[in-house]
Amino acid sequence: MKYRGWGNPFSILLIGIFAFVGCLHKVKAQGVCVREMLTVSSISGKVVSQFNSGEAPLYDIAVELLEDRRDKKRVIAKMTTGNDGVFNLRKIKPGSYILRVSYKGVLAPYDDRIRVVSSKGKESKSEIVVTLGADFNKPCGGTYAELRKKK
Repeated sequence: MKYRGWGNPFSILLIGIFAFVGCLHKVKAQGVCVREMLTVSSISGKVVSQFNSGEAPLYDIAVELLEDRRDKKRVIAKMTTGNDGVFNLRKIKPGSYILRVSYKGVLAPYDDRIRVVSSKGKESKSEIVVTLGADFNKPCGGTYAELRKKK
Protein backbone atom coordinates (compact mmCIF):
# COMPACT_ATOMS: atom_id res chain seq x y z
CA MET A 1 0.00 0.00 0.00
CA LYS A 2 1.40 3.38 -0.99
CA TYR A 3 1.04 6.39 1.27
CA ARG A 4 0.81 9.86 -0.19
CA GLY A 5 0.98 13.30 1.26
CA TRP A 6 2.50 13.26 4.76
CA GLY A 7 4.09 9.83 4.38
CA ASN A 8 3.31 6.61 6.15
CA PRO A 9 1.76 6.56 9.65
CA PHE A 10 4.93 5.09 11.23
CA SER A 11 7.01 8.08 10.03
CA ILE A 12 4.43 10.52 11.37
CA LEU A 13 4.45 8.73 14.74
CA LEU A 14 8.27 8.88 14.94
CA ILE A 15 8.32 12.58 14.08
CA GLY A 16 5.69 13.21 16.75
CA ILE A 17 7.67 11.29 19.39
CA PHE A 18 10.90 13.17 18.58
CA ALA A 19 9.08 16.51 18.71
CA PHE A 20 7.51 15.62 22.08
CA VAL A 21 10.85 14.49 23.58
CA GLY A 22 12.50 17.64 22.24
CA CYS A 23 9.87 19.78 23.98
CA LEU A 24 10.39 17.93 27.27
CA HIS A 25 14.12 18.48 27.08
CA LYS A 26 13.62 22.16 26.36
CA VAL A 27 11.25 22.59 29.33
CA LYS A 28 13.68 20.81 31.65
CA ALA A 29 16.59 22.96 30.47
CA GLN A 30 14.62 26.14 31.16
CA GLY A 31 14.19 25.14 34.81
CA VAL A 32 10.41 24.84 34.60
CA CYS A 33 9.16 22.49 37.26
CA VAL A 34 5.92 21.32 38.79
CA ARG A 35 6.01 20.34 42.45
CA GLU A 36 3.59 18.18 44.37
CA MET A 37 1.79 19.93 47.23
CA LEU A 38 2.94 18.66 50.64
CA THR A 39 0.34 17.92 53.32
CA VAL A 40 1.61 18.18 56.90
CA SER A 41 0.33 18.62 60.45
CA SER A 42 3.21 20.92 61.48
CA ILE A 43 5.60 23.26 59.72
CA SER A 44 8.90 21.91 61.00
CA GLY A 45 11.97 20.30 59.54
CA LYS A 46 15.36 21.24 58.19
CA VAL A 47 17.05 22.91 55.25
CA VAL A 48 19.96 21.11 53.61
CA SER A 49 22.16 21.23 50.54
CA GLN A 50 23.22 18.17 48.57
CA PHE A 51 26.94 17.53 48.07
CA ASN A 52 28.88 14.57 46.66
CA SER A 53 29.62 13.52 50.24
CA GLY A 54 25.94 13.75 51.27
CA GLU A 55 23.69 16.33 52.86
CA ALA A 56 24.82 19.28 54.93
CA PRO A 57 22.55 21.53 57.02
CA LEU A 58 22.26 25.14 55.88
CA TYR A 59 22.21 28.01 58.36
CA ASP A 60 20.96 31.60 58.06
CA ILE A 61 18.18 30.46 55.71
CA ALA A 62 14.94 32.47 55.68
CA VAL A 63 11.83 30.30 56.18
CA GLU A 64 8.48 32.06 55.69
CA LEU A 65 4.88 30.91 55.67
CA LEU A 66 2.52 33.09 53.63
CA GLU A 67 -1.22 33.19 53.08
CA ASP A 68 -2.25 31.30 49.95
CA ARG A 69 -4.57 33.97 48.55
CA ARG A 70 -4.68 35.42 45.06
CA ASP A 71 -5.10 38.99 46.19
CA LYS A 72 -2.68 39.01 49.12
CA LYS A 73 0.37 37.05 50.26
CA ARG A 74 0.72 38.21 53.87
CA VAL A 75 3.50 36.61 55.94
CA ILE A 76 1.95 34.44 58.70
CA ALA A 77 5.20 33.30 60.36
CA LYS A 78 8.92 33.47 59.67
CA MET A 79 12.26 32.49 61.14
CA THR A 80 15.90 31.96 60.23
CA THR A 81 17.59 28.57 60.57
CA GLY A 82 20.46 28.08 63.01
CA ASN A 83 23.66 26.07 62.51
CA ASP A 84 21.67 22.80 62.41
CA GLY A 85 19.41 24.00 59.56
CA VAL A 86 16.30 23.30 61.67
CA PHE A 87 13.08 25.33 61.48
CA ASN A 88 9.82 25.12 63.43
CA LEU A 89 6.91 27.49 62.84
CA ARG A 90 4.53 27.03 65.76
CA LYS A 91 0.78 27.43 66.21
CA ILE A 92 -0.16 27.29 62.54
CA LYS A 93 -3.86 26.75 61.92
CA PRO A 94 -5.03 24.18 59.34
CA GLY A 95 -5.30 25.58 55.83
CA SER A 96 -3.41 26.19 52.59
CA TYR A 97 -0.25 28.29 52.67
CA ILE A 98 2.87 29.05 50.69
CA LEU A 99 6.17 27.87 52.16
CA ARG A 100 9.07 30.06 51.05
CA VAL A 101 12.65 29.01 51.83
CA SER A 102 15.48 31.16 50.50
CA TYR A 103 19.02 32.33 51.05
CA LYS A 104 19.74 35.87 49.89
CA GLY A 105 19.27 35.00 46.22
CA VAL A 106 22.32 32.72 46.09
CA LEU A 107 20.60 29.33 45.85
CA ALA A 108 17.44 28.46 43.94
CA PRO A 109 14.61 29.26 46.40
CA TYR A 110 11.83 26.88 47.38
CA ASP A 111 8.48 28.63 47.04
CA ASP A 112 5.43 26.40 46.86
CA ARG A 113 2.01 25.62 48.27
CA ILE A 114 1.65 23.49 51.39
CA ARG A 115 -1.45 22.19 53.17
CA VAL A 116 -1.59 22.06 56.96
CA VAL A 117 -4.08 19.62 58.51
CA SER A 118 -5.12 19.11 62.11
CA SER A 119 -2.77 16.92 64.13
CA LYS A 120 -5.65 15.86 66.44
CA GLY A 121 -3.31 16.13 69.42
CA LYS A 122 -0.74 13.72 68.02
CA GLU A 123 2.89 14.60 67.41
CA SER A 124 3.86 14.54 63.74
CA LYS A 125 5.98 11.54 62.73
CA SER A 126 7.41 13.30 59.69
CA GLU A 127 9.36 16.45 58.98
CA ILE A 128 9.80 18.67 55.95
CA VAL A 129 13.26 18.49 54.41
CA VAL A 130 13.96 21.30 51.94
CA THR A 131 17.00 20.84 49.72
CA LEU A 132 18.23 24.13 48.30
CA GLY A 133 20.25 23.67 45.15
CA ALA A 134 22.38 25.60 42.74
CA ASP A 135 22.36 23.11 39.87
CA PHE A 136 20.43 24.80 37.11
CA ASN A 137 20.76 21.76 34.85
CA LYS A 138 18.23 20.01 37.13
CA PRO A 139 14.51 20.80 37.29
CA CYS A 140 13.72 23.52 39.86
CA GLY A 141 17.44 24.39 40.01
CA GLY A 142 18.02 21.33 42.20
CA THR A 143 15.66 22.71 44.86
CA TYR A 144 12.85 20.55 46.23
CA ALA A 145 11.03 19.56 49.42
CA GLU A 146 10.01 16.16 50.69
CA LEU A 147 8.57 14.55 53.80
CA ARG A 148 10.81 12.22 55.80
CA LYS A 149 10.26 10.23 58.97
CA LYS A 150 11.65 11.96 62.04
CA LYS A 151 14.76 10.32 63.46
